[in-house]
Amino acid sequence: MEERYKELIKKSTDYFSKLSDKDLFSSKVNHIYYNGVVTTDKAQSFRQIFLSLNETKNVNGVKEVPKPIVIHLNSPGGDVLGIDIFETIIYQARVPIAVIIEELCASAATFLALYAPYRIMIDYSKYLIHDSAGFSFDKTSTIIQDKKFILDMFVRYKFLLRNRTKLSVSEIQEYIDRDVMITTQECLKKGIIDRILHFPKIKSYQIGQSKNGDMSLPLKTFLVKTNYNTINIDLQKFVMNNGGGSVTILPNVYFHEIYDFESFIFSLDSMILSADNLKQMKPLVLQIVPSYSFIDMIINPIFSVGILYRIALIQSLGLPVIAYIEGLQNLSTMFLSLMCPSRIALKPSMINTTFTYQTTQGAWRFIDQIYNTKLFYNELIRFCKSFSKLPNKFYAYLDKSIINISPKEQLKYKLIHNIIDSHPVTITNKNISNYLRLNNLTLNSIKKEKTNKKLNSKKISKKISKKIIHKKTNSKK
Repeated sequence: MEERYKELIKKSTDYFSKLSDKDLFSSKVNHIYYNGVVTTDKAQSFRQIFLSLNETKNVNGVKEVPKPIVIHLNSPGGDVLGIDIFETIIYQARVPIAVIIEELCASAATFLALYAPYRIMIDYSKYLIHDSAGFSFDKTSTIIQDKKFILDMFVRYKFLLRNRTKLSVSEIQEYIDRDVMITTQECLKKGIIDRILHFPKIKSYQIGQSKNGDMSLPLKTFLVKTNYNTINIDLQKFVMNNGGGSVTILPNVYFHEIYDFESFIFSLDSMILSADNLKQMKPLVLQIVPSYSFIDMIINPIFSVGILYRIALIQSLGLPVIAYIEGLQNLSTMFLSLMCPSRIALKPSMINTTFTYQTTQGAWRFIDQIYNTKLFYNELIRFCKSFSKLPNKFYAYLDKSIINISPKEQLKYKLIHNIIDSHPVTITNKNISNYLRLNNLTLNSIKKEKTNKKLNSKKISKKISKKIIHKKTNSKK
């Protein structure tokens, strides 16, 4: 069995290492999506789908050889009882297999990633190796059996880490003792993965400045057309609807049915699988509704690496992608719009940089929570510097105060390309109290207000002194 597994690793490495990044999302391979927590039921569903795609089918009397399989994995871990199923599935494989880690692979999910013959990770994703946790409540004999299973699983886990990575014994023990996240770069360096998928370059352009199709239309004409592929993005709704995930092949999802992160990914993959026809498709419009800053207190601002990567990939394949920004935004929606080559603010509005990473992400110790928060913060900075032209002072103050980026600053630093100024706002000393919560306006305005008050007091004192002099002269007379 060990020799067969080694042959599968070689076969998979030889095949997938030659595929381009876009080929990994194409119809050249079959796709399985494993999203959400690991459970025994999900592992069973995964087995059924995998074995179905793994077999030779007879279509109209012609044998159809199965394609290589790509597993799209995004999971925080879960039930260790599903681990044995992952192992048996890999050993039954007849075709090359690769796993693409999209956003997170943690705890029990790392078993599937470690067993996979070829491991890929989208940049800015995270990996977590740690010890299992749980409890057993039953008769003593049952508890003893549970402990034997856990011990066996733990030994196999350390064996996998030793044989499927470049980690030393001391490094493995350190990761198991802690609950710290590992970046894509560190995963590649330590042999935890075989390849990183880097984001395609975003080729910015403005509507009306192109000679091709809809993009050549004047902006006002473009905005009123309704026959585009439009996805309405409400992050607040996505977060609330983000359930336990599923295990599935690519289902048919229509744009009006998108209500969570998973259905968003399915809709984008449907477009990518039609890559040959992308240039004939109508532009993809992401209509980003106003989003409150508290969303960035619930999710990582780089909220779904898989979604961000797919939008960047679609625009690199030649389909115009436009962001319609409808109001107040936060870092999450800013990162989403930065993947779009053309960005239009439908009304003047702020980008709020509230960033409080509250979730422990599997960390039990306070020191590990601090470590992971710093890691996420550094990744956020790296993402910002890669895809925006924000100045150094932005990064100098990001961890010290809430920064509000004004529409004027958004244009200056190319966060947006156009503002539809339908509701102009004039800020004066009389109505400035309505804007005191906006740091970037408050600081400047308070200075001006103080200056104006000083000037006014001088004028008042002059008037008073003139009146006093006038009274004295009258009294003398």
